Amino acid sequence: MKTLNVRSGAFVAGLVLAACTARGPKTPEAAFARLSEAVSARNAEDLFEALDQDTRWSWMTVQKCQREAFDVVLSNFPEGPDRERQLRHLEAGATAETAAELFAARMGTEALASLAGRLPEPPVFTVAGSEAATPARSGAALLFRQIEQRWGYAGFSSAAEEQKRRAVADLELIKTSATDYERARLRGGS
Repeated sequence: MKTLNVRSGAFVAGLVLAACTARGPKTPEAAFARLSEAVSARNAEDLFEALDQDTRWSWMTVQKCQREAFDVVLSNFPEGPDRERQLRHLEAGATAETAAELFAARMGTEALASLAGRLPEPPVFTVAGSEAATPARSGAALLFRQIEQRWGYAGFSSAAEEQKRRAVADLELIKTSATDYERARLRGGS
């Protein structure tokens, strides 16, 4: 009977692995397995890969906006405290190689800590369309979302959306300030 259990466990592990193709987990269970592995390994970049598509795209937008804003500040802001403050604020996003790296730097430790000890074993999912939830060991249920046939953890989607809104607004403000600095420079040069 033990052989059967080992084989059953190996079979289940194989199914979970097969469900996690290059495009991502195809089931809530596979998404949970990816999340659980990242939390167990305390690896924030792997945690990023376990997130739902909207959350990951929000972080990609943050990185893109901060990189662009950093370049605008470097090119158009005059030397001084405002320029230095903006560069310090934007540096993490501008220098991150990937959105996963930025996520890890900004909220990785906090995100991992918030999930530690909350992951149920085994998860029991209630699926409703493109959303699935499983009760956590403590706190609110763990929400997973499917977008384009890929499941991911959606528990940080609100925070990611807020980061994205802030980054887009910061970029627009920096572009406006750069235009103002350019006008002032042109007036001063006349």
